[in-house]
Amino acid sequence: MRSSILLMLLTACLLTLNQPSHVPADPPNKDKETIQAKPGKSESKTSSRDSVQLKLMKALNEKHDFQFVEVPLEEVAHYLSELLSIPVILDVRSLDDEGIATDTPFSFTAEQITTRSMLHHLLNRSDLSLGWTIRNESLVIGSRWEIEESQETQLYPVNDFVSLKPDPSAEEFDPFGGDPDGSDDMGGFGMGTESAAEEGRYDDMEHLIQVLQYPSNHYWSNEDGEGGVISPLEFQWGNLISIKHNLHAQQDVIILLETLRKIDSSHQAKASEWHPQSDVARLAMEYQEIVESARSRHLEALKQKISLEFVETPLEDVLRFLSETTKIPFQLDIVSLEDEGIAPGNPMTFACQDISLQSALKLLFSSTGDSLDYVLDYEVLTVTTEIAAEEMMQVQVYDVSDLIAQNEIPATLLPEYSSGVYGGSSFGYGSGFNGGFGGSSPNMPQPGSGGGLFQLIDPKMKPASETLETLMPSEVAMLNQFDDGMAGTGGFGGNYAVTNWFEDAVMNSTPGPWEFNDGTGGAVIFHQTHTARVLIVRQTRRNHEAVEEFLISLRELKGN
Repeated sequence: MRSSILLMLLTACLLTLNQPSHVPADPPNKDKETIQAKPGKSESKTSSRDSVQLKLMKALNEKHDFQFVEVPLEEVAHYLSELLSIPVILDVRSLDDEGIATDTPFSFTAEQITTRSMLHHLLNRSDLSLGWTIRNESLVIGSRWEIEESQETQLYPVNDFVSLKPDPSAEEFDPFGGDPDGSDDMGGFGMGTESAAEEGRYDDMEHLIQVLQYPSNHYWSNEDGEGGVISPLEFQWGNLISIKHNLHAQQDVIILLETLRKIDSSHQAKASEWHPQSDVARLAMEYQEIVESARSRHLEALKQKISLEFVETPLEDVLRFLSETTKIPFQLDIVSLEDEGIAPGNPMTFACQDISLQSALKLLFSSTGDSLDYVLDYEVLTVTTEIAAEEMMQVQVYDVSDLIAQNEIPATLLPEYSSGVYGGSSFGYGSGFNGGFGGSSPNMPQPGSGGGLFQLIDPKMKPASETLETLMPSEVAMLNQFDDGMAGTGGFGGNYAVTNWFEDAVMNSTPGPWEFNDGTGGAVIFHQTHTARVLIVRQTRRNHEAVEEFLISLRELKGN
């Protein structure tokens, strides 16, 4: 009996020892790492604020039919809030500052257009400076000035555009550029290295900043004295740019960066599928593709043959007929037309037979003597005045990889983006403390203490003459960061490049005007990615057409 009991107890103990533990008190580290590595955990990277913004941007990308005829602004906001299921707020204070009442009537009609494009056309009246943004988890409509001043800071990884920063411990003393530790107050002879871009490199921070700013439709503080700011962040572990600007400028930066990435990926040896870097970028590119798709359809429609006959037909009726016939949404820029004394009811008499719609529009508008023009603008063909059309500039990226070989064109920097103007790459003698002999730089107007010397500026120092202006604190800080190891602040003439021959050819082969040549107008910049070459152009419709014709001619000659 006792033996049987002992045998049963022994069997029970063995079973207990072999039984696995379902709930360990302290899971092993391996299990913890596995849990942390699950893709689902990446969702925590999206903050609640970002989630709300994504929801709002997605709603703005949706297409709807809109018909506003003399509808008060407050009713427009209420309608959009119900249609999109998002909060739409009027910034009453900023509207009051501009003298705009909430019951001001607005009109806009279009079928199957994104809400974002509709807002552009509805609010973009020259007599009422209105705009929209996303703020406090809401779509906010307010004065354009207030919207443009509503800036936020965003960080963008740019390792695929900018080479990683070298290890500073590997740098050697340069007798011509001053002591790297900054202990030599007198520095060297100011013959340090040139800007990387001047050596024919596109993968440096200065060139990327120039690409983002120079052809932009937005204001930047280093160019215009007001607007946004781009700050480079070059770490050994990676490169970032910090951009402080309004929502629309941020969206345009995202679109340009993603467009360059998309073009670059299409030219890789094993063409990889392009994916936006974030959900915000995905929605920005989704909207950009909608706009580009509409533009392509409109361009194709403009090439189609058409026959027209109008006798004393009001302008607005002519456009209504063209819209119904061609399936292109036409609209009148009524405010700009009224500024030129052109009424929507002005009679039009015109006839043509079997010519392209593009040619018909040019003949129709020139026959009136009213200086009319049109612009392909945010999913709509807008009829406006020639003067207003010249102010409506758009940014286009042209892939010219088939025309320009890799490294065929050296990288160039405009003076305001060249580090050479801050000293160390020209021939002035002296350090950041003591200036340089004969140093002359457009960005260094403040004279130093001594004959012909220039120095880094104390922000509290008063100008030495009435014609010289004290630099802004941000400029002083930017200059002073080059204190260590920099020799000279400028030099004899400087040696930074300006434009290349391809950019010059584009400017000289189109009507213009161009900002670089004429002081006003559009901008063009050539850029090279790892595998592609592109032209980035900000210009009017007519100039973009001229650029496209120029590139077509080049391709035809190359083919022959």
